Amino acid sequence: MEMCSVYLAKAGDQVVTDHTIRGEVVLCSESDSYADDFPKPKWPSDTYAGIMIREENGALIFFPAASFSGDHSTSIVRAATK
Repeated sequence: MEMCSVYLAKAGDQVVTDHTIRGEVVLCSESDSYADDFPKPKWPSDTYAGIMIREENGALIFFPAASFSGDHSTSIVRAATK
């Protein structure tokens, strides 16, 4: 695993946040990267400024961009692909 910045995360990346949530990036407004099934027009960055991760069970978890800065920021690392 390698540390990652929310500004470098891309759709399709396998990531782990705060050592607990593992999944695939489906959108990241900070790097302007969107999966085919999450087209940018349906996920406007004025509403969805941050990163959305899809867990293996299909659950979607959204992290606002602000959660990756500050004293108690969310950590994000790229996970090894299967």
